[in-house]
Amino acid sequence: MPDFWAHYVQGNKVLKKLNLNFSNSEKKLFSYFVQGPDPFLFTRDERISWEIHKNKPGQFLERLFKKCDQLPLLLGYLSHFNLDRYTHPYILYIVGADLKKHRELESSIDAETAKMFLRKRIEDMNVKVTLPISIPDSIENCFWGTFKEIYEYEPSIDNLLNRSNEEMKKFYETLEYSEDYNDVFNMERRLWRNPFTGKKYRDTFLELMEESIITTVNMFSSYLNGKRMKVPDVSAYTNLPYYVATKLKYVRK
Repeated sequence: MPDFWAHYVQGNKVLKKLNLNFSNSEKKLFSYFVQGPDPFLFTRDERISWEIHKNKPGQFLERLFKKCDQLPLLLGYLSHFNLDRYTHPYILYIVGADLKKHRELESSIDAETAKMFLRKRIEDMNVKVTLPISIPDSIENCFWGTFKEIYEYEPSIDNLLNRSNEEMKKFYETLEYSEDYNDVFNMERRLWRNPFTGKKYRDTFLELMEESIITTVNMFSSYLNGKRMKVPDVSAYTNLPYYVATKLKYVRK
């Protein structure tokens, strides 16, 4: 999946287009929630991340919107979901099932994202200052109530949103970034294929990001206007129905 700064930049572009006036504390909560379920990967309950990414993600989001009313949480998770599902097939086509290469490519994308949009070397970026000091209990309770309804189990430790927030801060303080890939945004418009369906594309990563922004803005605007917001029940990993068995068939050689 795209890494921290790609989600941060995409989320803030969504926020700007929606013209939402978040307070400073709300912006920091949003910076955490726009990372979606990724922070759970830094805890011993990393299964939660894979559940939300791959198993009934649309159902989870729709239930979250019905049960919770905290805009940083709702917009953050929706933004994360859309960026993942639009860009992840591109990432998988390049690296296939190799987890080490997957992580390296995501690091390279993050480095280019920081350089292009934040005008800084990624080594000079500080994840900690963008994140909240703590997550309110009201959000913890609402989030886990929703999670239990959809996935029918609870995390093994208490206060997991706060714990994952702290663990994520520690992780990025010591992370060494990779810049081993050239043209990670595909600005040269090389042909790539959906690794599951074989459909051909020449889209850049930036165009995929923009598509995710437009989709998120349209969906969230419907919610703000009191209309039913339909979330596709697709895997954030494949952008295909979550219940369909998938296999990587097309990978760059």
